[in-house]
Amino acid sequence: MKTFRTLTQAKKDLQEIQEYIQLIENYQPIDLRQYVIYTYAKIGNIAKTAEALNNFSIVDFSIEPEDISRIITSKPPKDDLLHKQIKNLYLKKHDMLEESLILTFNGSVDSLIYNKRKK
Repeated sequence: MKTFRTLTQAKKDLQEIQEYIQLIENYQPIDLRQYVIYTYAKIGNIAKTAEALNNFSIVDFSIEPEDISRIITSKPPKDDLLHKQIKNLYLKKHDMLEESLILTFNGSVDSLIYNKRKK
């Protein structure tokens, strides 16, 4: 456990995790976008998701990590709850990485990231 949780908080966390697991386990992908979302939900890594999908041969072309990122950050259909959840988690993860870069580096990198965020 990373942080202290009260019993009430832990129960709420458990319920959210169980709902997330159920969402993934019940997901029935039928197109490339959905296979990307489902595979990323199971693996949690952009490059490994691309590799897995390329090994699975669901399309006649090579899927690049940039394709995976683009699909994850695309606007989810209204009824695709897993895509919505994955997109939110992905963006939150990358926001945290960007913030750690701001704290780690100095000078020009700080202003570069700050200016990128302002746009």
